[in-house]
Amino acid sequence: MKIKTDFISNSSSTIYIVAIPSSFKIKNYLTLREHANIFLGYEKYEMSKEVLVEKVEKLKRGHVIVFEIEDGTKPYLYVIFNILEELNLNIDIIETHELGPDQLINILHGKLEQKIQNILEGKVP
Repeated sequence: MKIKTDFISNSSSTIYIVAIPSSFKIKNYLTLREHANIFLGYEKYEMSKEVLVEKVEKLKRGHVIVFEIEDGTKPYLYVIFNILEELNLNIDIIETHELGPDQLINILHGKLEQKIQNILEGKVP
């Protein structure tokens, strides 16, 4: 599933839900993909790998990342989501039908990550 690359300012807010394990190293992924253009389709936007890494690291710590057209962060949402989709770490996309910024939420962090791991290993009380 590829997501949109053009931006519509009057569209509803969208929440992108992902599951990024704490062990995921975005820098390693970018190194492996060094010769591929991860910003393909977004060349007209000024983007940097450093900002991309910063946003993914914040997601891993449980921060909700907000993306706005006005502040230039919207293209990062799509690049990050496409990377996570390639790695099968995306969960769902929810249209809220309300105006507002799009958000990227990592549901796999902190205690929740350990809880899910325990469930998968059959360690339930």
